[in-house]
Amino acid sequence: MAQKLIEVFFSYSREDKPLRDKLDIHLSSLKRQGVISAWHDRQIVAGSEWEEEIDHHMRTADIILLLISPNFVNSEYCYAIELPEAMKRHEAGEASVVPILLRPVVGWKNLPFAKLQIYPSGAKPITQWSNEDDAFFDVGEGIQVAVKQLLQKRGQKRQEQEQEQQRIRAEEIWQQREEQARQEEQEKQARLAEQAKIQAAEQLLKKQRQEQLRAEQVRQAEAEKARRAEEARRTAPPAKSQPTIKPVPPIIDWNRRQVLQWLGLGSGGLVLAVVGKSVLEINSSTQQPPLQFSPSQDLQPLLGSSNALTMATSADYPHYEFIDSSSGKEEIIGFDVDIAKYIAEKNGKTLQINNIDFIELIPVLHAKRADFVMAGMTPTEERKKIVDFSDIYYEAKNTIVAKKGANLKTADSLKGKKVGVQLGSIQERIAKKIPGITLQPLNRINEMVQEIKAGRIEAAIIEDTMAKGFIAANPDLEFNVILSTEAAGSAIAFPKGSPLPALFNPVLQEMKSNGKLEELVKKWFGEDSPALKKAS
Repeated sequence: MAQKLIEVFFSYSREDKPLRDKLDIHLSSLKRQGVISAWHDRQIVAGSEWEEEIDHHMRTADIILLLISPNFVNSEYCYAIELPEAMKRHEAGEASVVPILLRPVVGWKNLPFAKLQIYPSGAKPITQWSNEDDAFFDVGEGIQVAVKQLLQKRGQKRQEQEQEQQRIRAEEIWQQREEQARQEEQEKQARLAEQAKIQAAEQLLKKQRQEQLRAEQVRQAEAEKARRAEEARRTAPPAKSQPTIKPVPPIIDWNRRQVLQWLGLGSGGLVLAVVGKSVLEINSSTQQPPLQFSPSQDLQPLLGSSNALTMATSADYPHYEFIDSSSGKEEIIGFDVDIAKYIAEKNGKTLQINNIDFIELIPVLHAKRADFVMAGMTPTEERKKIVDFSDIYYEAKNTIVAKKGANLKTADSLKGKKVGVQLGSIQERIAKKIPGITLQPLNRINEMVQEIKAGRIEAAIIEDTMAKGFIAANPDLEFNVILSTEAAGSAIAFPKGSPLPALFNPVLQEMKSNGKLEELVKKWFGEDSPALKKAS
């Protein structure tokens, strides 16, 4: 977004117009540079209400120039209207007021503006200088100081706004994470409740089966008794007639649909029929052949395994991961990507990559929207408390990137400087331990490089492998390695309790043993690295 110009307002008496015009000319360089815009009443468009125009620009100006002369003090409009409004805005911090002494004024030291910095230097009126150009140059230098102070205030205000936005974003992420955890807990409780109901259904089915077996035994005994009685009746001599024993009718079958409905689980299209001594399970919608199971078998369906591994990364980190469009379509490539593909292939899986901001990588693991994270991430003690890590697969060093000749070679040399770091990175944690610096967290590495080149920050802390690529593409920059005891190795992050480290670590060890890892290091960090070619 283009920077807003500093608006300069001339408050003067019309008798002093020649001197105002000369001052306006001496400010031309600032106007040509796109730093200021100057306004005075001669710019009022014909037909406009001049008092409204003057009042509007007086209320919106960033710098108000008071061109002091006997005519200014004598003017009712300048002294009684414009001067009080200018002092009011100055005291409120809304504008900077710069008094400029054009001609000698009797008793000016007792006037309201006397407490402010008066120009030219030494409060010597411009008309008393032997060379008016020197006087106007001195005034211009003073105005330039006021402009620089205003720009610094704007930059500080913009930084505060950005920090507030980052704080709000971090709070939103935390709230989302809390809500996700709450929903997961509710889902867990619901699953446990359903499991309890299923277990109750299994117990009921087992009990019904046992009762049916007992009833079947009773029925068979009664039938045998009836058969024997009938046989005895046929072979016995005629006498009084024997009573006929009726057979016990079969017990009505209970099926799983009825049991689940009784427990409030609904039918679900799954029917269990009790037949003899076996239990049959059939799917009523697909009519598949029945499957036999024992009464103790778990009735929940087996979970199917996915054929893909999902990797989350922040593809702004050459040589580790970055977006390449040389083939006509955007593709995420890099050191981490090649390692992940190798591991996935060794485990018989395909690889799916999701590109997000670095600060959101760990929250994505917590939300279970990725199986693992590879983004040149360092396994710090703080991170180990919330995620699991693989063995370290590569170690790099941290550097200070700055304009060439800045002579920023140690952490102590950054004191008093504005330093950029990637938001949520290990470099941000390291920078916070350096005293006396102003920290400027940013989402993307290339943003930090642009901020250095634009002069909005003086340095950035970046990993050496990535710094090399940007230095190759920007010969006006340089980097120096920071000597530190901080761990800077890269490892793969997983959700807490994930079984994947046990699958990944052996493959990483294999890659170290068979030379594959060294091959990838030369490919991505050597002189022929695709990342270096992309940067240049």
